[in-house]
Amino acid sequence: MKTNTNKYRKNVFTEILQNIDIDNNLNYPENSSNTDLIKYAFERFENEFCFSNNMRRYPNEQIRLSNWLSGLALPFVEGYNYKILEQTARLHEVELEDITDKQVNTILSNYFNHMAFMMLKLKEYDFTKNPLNL
Repeated sequence: MKTNTNKYRKNVFTEILQNIDIDNNLNYPENSSNTDLIKYAFERFENEFCFSNNMRRYPNEQIRLSNWLSGLALPFVEGYNYKILEQTARLHEVELEDITDKQVNTILSNYFNHMAFMMLKLKEYDFTKNPLNL
């Protein structure tokens, strides 16, 4: 699948931000900024998954985040393989039928790890210099 890297990154960042539900949290208003949304997601991650046993078991933040996401903590996808593949095709702007069997295996085995990586990139993203305009 060949997609322009910047376009793909914007598609993934948009997908992540649109699926962060602030759960009527009093600290974050309904129309929170992108920075607030990602901050909220990482606060939830820290509170729900980063306790001492998990910190020892998974010393790498990306692996911890991947495990947290695999529990469907954020509703990126419903957790079904075909939904993951549909989302991947949409993000790459390709037809689902164009994804090969080899790519299917790679996508399904790396999905949550890749989304964790993209969330960590989003955490570092400077919205003031390059807004996503969602």
